[in-house]
Amino acid sequence: MVTIPLLVAAARCQDSDLCAAAALLSLVATFSILPLLPLTRLETAVKWLLLGAGHAVEVCLLQRFSSPRSNYGLDWLRALRVGPLPGLAVASAWLLVAAYCELGGHQLVFKGRMEFLPLLIMSDFSAVFVL
Repeated sequence: MVTIPLLVAAARCQDSDLCAAAALLSLVATFSILPLLPLTRLETAVKWLLLGAGHAVEVCLLQRFSSPRSNYGLDWLRALRVGPLPGLAVASAWLLVAAYCELGGHQLVFKGRMEFLPLLIMSDFSAVFVL
């Protein structure tokens, strides 16, 4: 909900760089709250499906509203670069964090203890990415 005004502003100003940054920020913001949603198999599948579909719609709309003079296309690996870390390393770490938090890695390691840890890890990882 917080990124919706940014997405609207990016679409209205028709700047391809701002559209790309807004789409990436929206993806990170949604990713960071996934541990707050229930962790049953069906609900995990539904939330990942909605994450992918929702952000695909966002990117399509931003592409449609970006300036026709600019060549809108988000280079995901370049956009995911954090400091000296290449985008591929950050994407791999992101997938590892997602697997740990969402695919049962935490349950295997801690067996129902430290329920707050997946949210803490995901929030910290997302905060570092945004910075």
